[in-house]
Amino acid sequence: MHHLLAQHSHCLGEAWFQGILYRVSWYPCAIPSDYPHDKVIGELYQLHDADFILNQLDDYEECSAHFPVPHEYTRMKQTVFSSTLGAVEAWVYMYNRPINGLERILSGDFFTPHSTS
Repeated sequence: MHHLLAQHSHCLGEAWFQGILYRVSWYPCAIPSDYPHDKVIGELYQLHDADFILNQLDDYEECSAHFPVPHEYTRMKQTVFSSTLGAVEAWVYMYNRPINGLERILSGDFFTPHSTS
């Protein structure tokens, strides 16, 4: 997926949104949060052909129409915050299953975990 994003988008840098990050297995998931101190850190991309890329990402996340429901993820618009752009609306893939028993990643950054169960 990184190769596809590199070809069809421009990385605008690190960004975060108000949410909580968990470890499902070897991959993370995020859910929205009502608490301003909860942050999920990621990268913000400007897509050159949004319809094409979003369709590819939906297939990768198995949340496009041809996958059985309920989907593991749902793509939804969220306000994200970037140090260079401020607050912007962006598509985010939110976890669509129960979080019971998942390991919370307190740092909000999957690559710098500091987790707790």
